[in-house]
Amino acid sequence: MIEGRDGAPRAYPLSYSQLPNWRVQQANPETAAMNEAILLRIRPGLDVIRFTQALEQLVERHLMLRMRFALVGETPLQWVTDARVAPPEVIDANGWDFSAVEADVRRALHIPFDLVKGPNFRARLLQVGPSESVLLLVAHHLLLDGISCWIIIDELFELYSSDRASGNGNGIPKGRAEYHQYVHWQRTLLAGPEGRRQRTYWRRHLQGAPPVVSLPGREGASINDDAGGVFPFEIDPRVGGGLRKLAEREGITMFTVLLAGFLALLHEYSNSNDILVGSPTNDRLSLGPAYQELVGDCSNRILVRSQRRKEDDFLCLLRRTQVTVEDALRHHNYPISLAIEDVAVEDDRIRPSIGDVGFNMLPLKSGLSEPGELAPQMTRGEVTIEFLLPPRQTSRRTLVLEALDDHVRVGGLMVYRTSVFTQEEIEHLTHRYLALLWGVAEDPAQPLERLARLS
Repeated sequence: MIEGRDGAPRAYPLSYSQLPNWRVQQANPETAAMNEAILLRIRPGLDVIRFTQALEQLVERHLMLRMRFALVGETPLQWVTDARVAPPEVIDANGWDFSAVEADVRRALHIPFDLVKGPNFRARLLQVGPSESVLLLVAHHLLLDGISCWIIIDELFELYSSDRASGNGNGIPKGRAEYHQYVHWQRTLLAGPEGRRQRTYWRRHLQGAPPVVSLPGREGASINDDAGGVFPFEIDPRVGGGLRKLAEREGITMFTVLLAGFLALLHEYSNSNDILVGSPTNDRLSLGPAYQELVGDCSNRILVRSQRRKEDDFLCLLRRTQVTVEDALRHHNYPISLAIEDVAVEDDRIRPSIGDVGFNMLPLKSGLSEPGELAPQMTRGEVTIEFLLPPRQTSRRTLVLEALDDHVRVGGLMVYRTSVFTQEEIEHLTHRYLALLWGVAEDPAQPLERLARLS
């Protein structure tokens, strides 16, 4: 760790949350798959000077937004620069239709970052007119995880809507943890008895598990090919209501119900009785209040192992999934990248693909909106902020179901690598998932074999 003149750490090692993403970028420096994006429609249009001031203050408050990354010897380090944030790119988009806006956003979203030179956080503001702006915020995943995105949105528009946008009260809030403290916490945990306990769990949980889900068409696909697509879907409200009632009867969350449905689909689709599915978690949940507003990649993953039995009905699979998820979450602080290194895999080329099929529950703010559809909104001061779906053209994993339940609608996104699936295949797979959930809502005690025929 390298300290500055004030004694504060200026350079220090990466966390185990960051290391896998660093390796991905090093293997393919031109990839934009690690870009985290926030896309917002704002009404009325933003004042450029006030917004620029708010953005500068946001970057001053969060050191991670000024990070650079490089190898020192053989060790990747991150360090805080004194450089101010690059001013937002302001585009006069007056008169543009939404397709032109979307094309501009798509291009800007997929520009890779130079981790050494930086900056690794940028803003693009499209002024569609006095009544509307579209804002794209992009950062490398080494700087942000999903929780960080919502922290940034809340603070940015709090700053914009208050007198702090004119330069008052722009210091770092007292009592807030910094990312080097998270790195220290993580390494201390791993060196102690709790780290050893969690490591033992994952070695036992993963022992003998097949490293990848055998997806039709996957053979020969390159794990470095990150070209991707997204297919949004929405579940019939009656089916969603039935699934919600099932969750209430079982005393579980919709996360587990929708995950168990996805596992049932994958068992049938892959013709495998033993599969691993990755799902993201958040280390902040294990830390104190000082870490809850920490911007940085504090994410980890659990690997949910599902073993299908011939006599299973959906309720059996659902209850077993709940137990597995609960056990995994009790051990979720152990970096899954280290757990994977512990797994005996003869072919090292397969190792990066362990857990490459994933399931995630999106935050409510993420939305399901397509152009012209109602999108989730929030109000900050005098502006109304509408959350849009970034037009992604990359995928970090082979297949991920990103589900959403806003207590009215249930739906989500199928995110996939186009080197493995065509859009038609993903549409077909999604319809199979929807048919299976329809059968579950009708009768969750149905044998998996019967549900497979429905799908």
